[in-house]
Amino acid sequence: MDNLQKENERLSKKSNLFKSIDDVQATIDLLANARDSIRATFEQLLTVSADPTSASITLAKLQNPIKQSFDKVNDDLKDVHSGLTKYQKALDKKFKATPFPTTEYDALASHPSLINRAIAMHLLREGQFSVASTFLSEVAADPPRQIHTERPSEQKLDINSLGSESLQQQFSEMYHILHQLRTERNLLPAIEWARSKHEALEARGSNLEFELGRLQFVWLFMGGGTHANSDDLLNGPRGALAYARREFSIFQDKYLREIQNLTGALAFLPNLQGSPYNRIFYNNSAWEEVANSFTREFCSLLGLSADSPLYIAATAGAIALPTLLKLASIMKEKKTEWTTQDELPVEVPLPPSYQFHSIFVCPVSKEQTTEQNPPMMIPCGHVIAQESLERLSKAQQRDVDELVARTTGENGEEGPLSTSPSASIGTGPQSHSEDDKGRLVFQEALAILRGLEFSRRKRTTRFDRSSGFLGTAIYYARELFFLLFMNGPPHDQTLGTAKEQLRLSQPHLKAVRLLEGAAKDNNSDAIYLLGEMNFYGSFSHPKNYSEAFRRYHDLADLTGNSTAQYMIGFMYATGVGGAVERDQAKALLYHTFAALGGDTRSEMTVAFRHHSGIATPRNCDEAAYYYKRVADKAIQYWRAGPPGGRATSKHGYRLAEDAGGVYGEGASASSSGVNANKGGPTSDSHAAFDDVLEYLDLMSRKGDLKATLSLGKLYYDGSRVLNRNLKKARNYFMAVAKQYWARDGKVIAGDQGIEKLAGKAAGYLGRIYLRGDGVEQSFERALTWFKRGIASGDSLSQNDMGLMYLHGYGVPKDAMKAAAYFRAAADQDFAPAQVNLGALFLDQGDVTVAIRYFELAAQHSTIEAYYYLAEISDLGLGGRDRSCGIATAYYKIVAEKIEASYSPFETANQAYEEGDPDTALIGYMMAAEQGYEAGQANVAYLLDEQKSRLPLGLLGGIVPFSQPRTPFLRNPELALLYWGRSAKQLNTDSMVKMGDYYLRGIGTEADPEKAASCYQAASEYQQSAQALWNLGWMHENGIGVEQDFHLAKRFYDLAYETNQEAYLPVTLGLLKLRMRSFWNTITNGRVNSIRSEPEPKKDRSFSEWINNFFDSDHPYFHDGDDSADTHAYDPMPGGDDYFDDIEDGIIESLVIVFLAVGLVFLLYYRQQRQLVHARAVQNQQANGVNAARLADQPGQEAAPPDRRDRGFFPNPGEPEFQQWIAGGIAH
Repeated sequence: MDNLQKENERLSKKSNLFKSIDDVQATIDLLANARDSIRATFEQLLTVSADPTSASITLAKLQNPIKQSFDKVNDDLKDVHSGLTKYQKALDKKFKATPFPTTEYDALASHPSLINRAIAMHLLREGQFSVASTFLSEVAADPPRQIHTERPSEQKLDINSLGSESLQQQFSEMYHILHQLRTERNLLPAIEWARSKHEALEARGSNLEFELGRLQFVWLFMGGGTHANSDDLLNGPRGALAYARREFSIFQDKYLREIQNLTGALAFLPNLQGSPYNRIFYNNSAWEEVANSFTREFCSLLGLSADSPLYIAATAGAIALPTLLKLASIMKEKKTEWTTQDELPVEVPLPPSYQFHSIFVCPVSKEQTTEQNPPMMIPCGHVIAQESLERLSKAQQRDVDELVARTTGENGEEGPLSTSPSASIGTGPQSHSEDDKGRLVFQEALAILRGLEFSRRKRTTRFDRSSGFLGTAIYYARELFFLLFMNGPPHDQTLGTAKEQLRLSQPHLKAVRLLEGAAKDNNSDAIYLLGEMNFYGSFSHPKNYSEAFRRYHDLADLTGNSTAQYMIGFMYATGVGGAVERDQAKALLYHTFAALGGDTRSEMTVAFRHHSGIATPRNCDEAAYYYKRVADKAIQYWRAGPPGGRATSKHGYRLAEDAGGVYGEGASASSSGVNANKGGPTSDSHAAFDDVLEYLDLMSRKGDLKATLSLGKLYYDGSRVLNRNLKKARNYFMAVAKQYWARDGKVIAGDQGIEKLAGKAAGYLGRIYLRGDGVEQSFERALTWFKRGIASGDSLSQNDMGLMYLHGYGVPKDAMKAAAYFRAAADQDFAPAQVNLGALFLDQGDVTVAIRYFELAAQHSTIEAYYYLAEISDLGLGGRDRSCGIATAYYKIVAEKIEASYSPFETANQAYEEGDPDTALIGYMMAAEQGYEAGQANVAYLLDEQKSRLPLGLLGGIVPFSQPRTPFLRNPELALLYWGRSAKQLNTDSMVKMGDYYLRGIGTEADPEKAASCYQAASEYQQSAQALWNLGWMHENGIGVEQDFHLAKRFYDLAYETNQEAYLPVTLGLLKLRMRSFWNTITNGRVNSIRSEPEPKKDRSFSEWINNFFDSDHPYFHDGDDSADTHAYDPMPGGDDYFDDIEDGIIESLVIVFLAVGLVFLLYYRQQRQLVHARAVQNQQANGVNAARLADQPGQEAAPPDRRDRGFFPNPGEPEFQQWIAGGIAH
């Protein structure tokens, strides 16, 4: 369509249509003149004296000008006709092999009244009553023929009913009210109509009546007008208040808050524009909004949409056209006529605004309901078709996506809850007496468990770690008290049935027995809840992973529940709790089934396995397919938030980073080298976050606006250690803004530094009101703050102002203005603006420019930028070939950035902080299976037994009740597995750890060669000093590699160059290595000893050459061939050798040269002194002669001698010497 539009514009410019219009008008004028001339000629022919040949002469004269005029018009439109011909041929060529579905059989021809009705309703809806009457009369005079079909029409449409005066009168009333409302500013007709339709509007839940009354109040309050109160005393605030007392009494129950806002404006009457009620009384779009609401409600009561029926039909048809083309091929293959079917074989995706029919589609069978198969509401509130209900009841197969067994009963309502973002469809139907009994048993058991959980939480006190010295001390004191006095001996986490009955209380045991009884009757809710309780330990139930696996397996076999399939796949992948042996093939199988069922976690798992080649060959296309499904959900979740996208939080952190890395601070790659803190021990880089926050607060109280703005940003964005506090953030931003702007918006401070800070604060305030972050959403206030921020050049304000114009948030939609604001912000390297501008270019078809902006934004880790780049790479747009690898990488980034919808990191982190590593490990393992590198590193870190040489488990006889590592946390094979997966995702420390495991034989057989390979991979580009040191140690001892002392020294040196903190171990290692190398040398060992490496020659300056020349130990003269060394052939060393003779001769020559140069300088200086003395004598003689001459002349005194003629310079002993060398200041 874009190319067609461009071609049309080109033809319009080339053809000069305005000139064509003038030529057509000239032709019409010629025809009119010809008509008059012909009429006059025929009138003359009626007379007796008329010449018979005059008519032919007149026609001949008129023919040529008219013909020339027609030719001129044709020449003007020649290019247009040619373009239309080419376009028609192109259309015929394009659609020749793919006819429309209606070309072979016109389905609409069987119901011509539908088309006529749509046209007639369109004319009536648009107020074209006379045209509608003419159209209806012509249809009645010549009714269309109806093609006979085997399937009769669902209903008889009386087209003549549209011509009734009642329908026309209703539309006429609507346009009359709209005219009074929009043009005359008269709300009374609309208010009267709304009163007459009060019951119908209330049944629809409409608030039109109050909107009209509120606008009337505002109209009266602001002074009214022609259609206000006739008495001027009743206009203004007094009249508005009287109107509110008289009319608003019926709205108090539902709109009390809004009425209070209206009447509260009386207190701010002197300065209403600066009051909080400004947006109510100065809303320019209020009248148009009320007019649209009135039109919508008026048409809805007539059973129509607010838009034209013909427009809706045409638009819906255009949207559904691709699907209809696909439908034609499907029906041709099935050899079935689609007009005879109850429903289409493919889904026609229409937006919700175009869905007006009342046909319900069953979510289970995906079939439309009919009178024979009506929709049925089940007890949980969901609706399905009757046949689906009967089938599911007979087979007792119900699909429960998620049940809140993992929750702790915070919701007191009965019925199942949702524990997963994938959401559930409820408890499912179980009709008839037997099924109702199972449902009631399940609800009774659930109520008992919730009651027990509520009472347990009341008895349990949770200690959260507070910030500050005092809070931290109290926290650890309580932890120590519980450890020493209130802790018990360890118990088995997987208890059998007999032990369970001994430990469980009577109510708990009763609930479990009820659930087990319901599970035997194939109640899927009970089966699922038992699986969750045994897996997660919900409701304080003992964990039993074998029992959980059995329950999940039963549920998957019974209903095909995707969540149960995911849990089975997870347990096969990890072998958690020893319930099953690890089987990656079965894990992939169950995850694939769950992914096809829509489980997002399994979709990520399957994508990662195809991406990494786990239990299947690597398949980039499959990985891209599944990652795209997750990325689509993620970006949809992000865009579903307020303007600018949903606020996201990052919870996927590596636990080892809190301790400085896997090997500790300074030894790990994550805390050394380029990742190390560059500041000194007293610098801010080593400060705790609480200290930084306290310092910023102190500086803010002292009036530091930078600190105030920084605090606002910290509280607005939030972080891992600081929750978002939108109220505090707004207060800090407002404090900065008040230092620059008064309440009326005038600037009160002219400092440029304050202007920039205030502009940034204004941008954040505008975003807060635009998004409704902690406040009521207000586009008007957002616009005000954005204008202030833009005046200060704030990029955030520019971008969000562009969003307002792009989407019409409180302003008219204007894509050009939006693009201008986006470009201004993008020029300041503001990533969201770069994405928005790239999206506009992408919509215009300029993919190359769009890619450039997306790549710039991707450098700042913007979610949308990654998504657009993934789509472009996957489709091969912009003249690039399709790149599956790049697309998959981008899709993976998008999928992993939105953690809130399907990532278990938050619950895992909370469990770890509360001292429950077993539960935390489960969450991290789920994240690891989904492909999160942080999850893989955390699982390996928790399972790693090499973090300490003295585990706390060894202190069992010293510290009372100290708990050793549970069997759940002792799984070195699994630790090695996840170290490896983390290493493949470029975690250097994980790669080193994997080498340690292979070297020591932890979780596998010892394989030093694999260990050396791991260390070699981790040491590339000198990323890990630990890996380099390990390689040096292996070369020193010949473990896994060839023993080579020289290579060992080189790796030790590289380790020190990579990390300066490795000085002590490297020094000790080198000391031992040199001793071993020395012994190897003197004993003629076979190992390659340390040898001095030659220093490379470098260019030297003249001064360096002179200095090095006198350095007899410098190796410059010994870089030649060893055969020139006389020591090699001298059996009796001693005395002066060959090089000493050369060195002595050169020194003597240099001494002679320097003496000669000194002698020449002395001779030159002596000669200059003699010349100066001779000039001085001559000057004195000349001055004496001149003085004698002046003395002989009367009236004149002898002039002093000329002090400027001093020859070369004054002698050092003369008084003027100091003045001379100072620049002659006193002369």
